[in-house]
Amino acid sequence: RNKNKIRPHHLAFCVIQTQTINRKQKDTASMAVKVKKSFLASMAIGCSLMAAWSFLDTDPIYGSRLRFLIQQPFATRGLALAPYDKTITDPALLPDWTKNIKNVWEPVEDTDTPLFWYIPKAGGYTLFDILWRCIFLTTASSRSPSNKNELYVKNWQAGYSALNVRTNSKWQINRAEKLDAVASGEADVYFSEFLNYFSEQLFNSTYQGRVFAMFRHPAKRNIDQFFYRQWNSKDRHFDPELAAMTIEEFAKSDKMIENFVTRQILGMKDSKQDIKAKDVELAKNIMREKILVGLFEPRWYESSVIRFERYFGWWEEFDIADNITVNNCHYKEINQNQHTGVHPQYRAEEDIFRLLTIRNWADTELYFYAKVLYHQQAKLLSEYSSLTTAFPTYNK
Repeated sequence: RNKNKIRPHHLAFCVIQTQTINRKQKDTASMAVKVKKSFLASMAIGCSLMAAWSFLDTDPIYGSRLRFLIQQPFATRGLALAPYDKTITDPALLPDWTKNIKNVWEPVEDTDTPLFWYIPKAGGYTLFDILWRCIFLTTASSRSPSNKNELYVKNWQAGYSALNVRTNSKWQINRAEKLDAVASGEADVYFSEFLNYFSEQLFNSTYQGRVFAMFRHPAKRNIDQFFYRQWNSKDRHFDPELAAMTIEEFAKSDKMIENFVTRQILGMKDSKQDIKAKDVELAKNIMREKILVGLFEPRWYESSVIRFERYFGWWEEFDIADNITVNNCHYKEINQNQHTGVHPQYRAEEDIFRLLTIRNWADTELYFYAKVLYHQQAKLLSEYSSLTTAFPTYNK
């Protein structure tokens, strides 16, 4: 296995090695028959397993042939996507925050407001920089100014602009509600980690929301968040007790909120409330109906950004594919940003990674469901062109 790619010399090596072993056993005629059968069986099984391993590995961490095939234009690979599942969940089962969120398959209207649900350590800041710095959308986020008792858009000489409401705390969201921020239409996109509270307070039947988000493996998110919260004493989430912990102690402690993403989607306010299998199924249905998903993984992040831009019409509006300045800005932000910071990394087979995965079992299930949903939601776009050609050097 060489980065999941089968090359001709791999198959040749398989044959030569089997032949070498078998030649040593050709002492009798009967042995020759056994050798022949052994050779054919070895070659068929061994080489088939190599090819299957390469082709069927769909984890986005690796660049398998299947993944490259998936990212090719649909017309060239002769595949037809199944119709998107538009089954409506019983409204009585849905949390309050979903009431004024449009279904992902409904046409985007001028009164709809995009809300990026910021999941910590899942590439949200990089996406913010792309939309703010590259295509100059007017944003409302934790970076916005929050002065004055009336709405205004602050503009910078470089072309950046932001509405003067912040979205990183409940009292700031209450302020945005009093100023009627969403109805004003001044902001092109909002960023907030308070998915429930923001949606309940700022969206209504007239001005509804469109939620999109990046999903990442919960063990990776928790590891990065732990190290970030350890050293960044200026962050509002800084915890002196956490700063004195090891990653092993953190993974076993109450400092980590288990299944954070699942609780947010379901609107659970008690971080200790048990999550059951039926809750996870409901969360999946909410994702399918209400959230446009992206994947924070190598080779998939760029495609997710393009998916978002196409869905909301920004791709065509700002001529992203053909405008060299905008295109280069995308490439720079995606390839040169640290995304989540530079922190120690742990592999999936290590005990810490396994423990965090087990404790976040529901989030892990939603993460893998997001992978499936990502491909299903391609059907929601009017154009199924390749997502790999916009910034070619990123595909190396």
